[in-house]
Amino acid sequence: MVLLALTFVTVAQIVGNPSGYAGRHVDVRGTVQHLCRNISHQGNPYVTFSLCSGKCVPVFAFADPGPSEGAVITVHGVYASVNYINGYTLYDGIKADGGPGDN
Repeated sequence: MVLLALTFVTVAQIVGNPSGYAGRHVDVRGTVQHLCRNISHQGNPYVTFSLCSGKCVPVFAFADPGPSEGAVITVHGVYASVNYINGYTLYDGIKADGGPGDN
């Protein structure tokens, strides 16, 4: 098993150097904007939103009910230039994984 080191970063750091964080597990704090709640074809609830702190990065998370619009949260997950998630494609974003202390 390969463990990826958890990296505490800012949204601006990711946006300013996306290739430097590709494939890395990150821990990022920001404000939820553009929240969209959905149900997958398999019936699983998920959310997409922008995590913002000056700049924004897209986030995908399996969640029920998930965060609220305008909430300040910490997202734990893997940043990638392209994430394929159950038929959904997330570009330059974080696939949240519900890491320790996730809120």
